[in-house]
Amino acid sequence: MTNELQKMEGMTPSTFNEAKEFSELVSKSDFVPVNYKGKPADILICIQMGHEVGLKPIQALQNIAVINGKPSLYGDSAIALCRVNPDFAGIEEKIIGSGAERKAVCTVQRLVKATNKIEKTIREFAWSDATRAGLTNRGPWKSYPDRMLQMRARGFALRDAFPDSLKGLITKEEAEDFPQEEQKNTVEIEVTTEKKQTETNFSDDAEVTKLLNHRSEGTTIEQTEEPLDVDIADKSVKDTDITTKEQAESFYDLVKVWAETCENVEELNNIFKNNKEQFKRLQNVDEEVYNKLLSNLKTKKGELNNG
Repeated sequence: MTNELQKMEGMTPSTFNEAKEFSELVSKSDFVPVNYKGKPADILICIQMGHEVGLKPIQALQNIAVINGKPSLYGDSAIALCRVNPDFAGIEEKIIGSGAERKAVCTVQRLVKATNKIEKTIREFAWSDATRAGLTNRGPWKSYPDRMLQMRARGFALRDAFPDSLKGLITKEEAEDFPQEEQKNTVEIEVTTEKKQTETNFSDDAEVTKLLNHRSEGTTIEQTEEPLDVDIADKSVKDTDITTKEQAESFYDLVKVWAETCENVEELNNIFKNNKEQFKRLQNVDEEVYNKLLSNLKTKKGELNNG
């Protein structure tokens, strides 16, 4: 019994099929937040995002929320993730002033290994900032004004000091103040509709970059019936075919999450190089999903190039 309990303590999905089964099981449980109940696809992506920032599956479900269309971390989990970074050297939070003059100040300290010195990142968020943003009449800002100011200052300081730990995720408290997005996509992509039966070459970085800048031509791929199997830690799909639209959608979701965690164009290119056969198979199975994925990745590449 002791050995079984020890195994359970380290129970973490390591392949796509395991993660899918885990997500379907958890979606039926009362232990998950209500927003995840009955939504195994959302749970799967949440687990992947949690893995990227260092959260175990259940921790990810309890600490990652999608607010107004934006994945976000609860403020307390954001600080926890930064504390485990070996360069974390302390944090100080305080409220200065009172009434309409008060403001929250957060100071985060990080060790800079190159100089062996402590770097301080100081961020403030004042009541006047909240007023300009139209936040002060909202529920939590009325009930817990100091706490909301604290969370805003904390979120700014932690993101600026530890972008490598938070991977671009904002705090839940900040996401809740964002307006609902009305338009799903404002990026216009011009695509060529003519197809040729030729194999796409992914042999080097130049070809990978070309794929991001231009839509690849059609390919002819011999398919088998092996299931889609993903190595989550390696950001790659093993050498198995994508043969169904469900697998195509799953591959699309995974690559989209992987791309969001990329910090430079080289990492984005590596996703293509590590999954070159799968991109060919995706195009063969579902051209629409393939084009949508390339459009999203082209936009991501533009964001990375613009810094």
